[in-house]
Amino acid sequence: MSRYVTAAVGYAWFQDRAKSNGLVLSHFNPKEDVQQDNYSGKKIEVSVTSGFAGLRAFFDQLAHYQRIVSITNFELKQIEKQSVNKTVDAKFDLTAYYVSSERLQTTPAPNGKPAAGGTVPPPVAPQPAK
Repeated sequence: MSRYVTAAVGYAWFQDRAKSNGLVLSHFNPKEDVQQDNYSGKKIEVSVTSGFAGLRAFFDQLAHYQRIVSITNFELKQIEKQSVNKTVDAKFDLTAYYVSSERLQTTPAPNGKPAAGGTVPPPVAPQPAK
């Protein structure tokens, strides 16, 4: 699955969860992927307006999402003109982590067998002690 399809599926999941918890999405800005040694992450800048309870429920769903996600740069502000379900503005960066299919094919699993059909590099012979 391409990262564009994955991003579209992720956006649909995010939008569904936001809507079901009463969040009004005002900003959703995907950034460049973050590359690490064994994994990558898709960072997204997000701004929402909601009630505090809806925001808490949304974060609870994120905590139980099938992917590892992190929330950073979190800002929460009380809005001036409140209604029953709209009391706070929240801004945060959401990063969803993943391993690309290319890495899965070349990274050995902990049991020494290739992950997802890749090849295991030959073992390195120990060097004699000097």
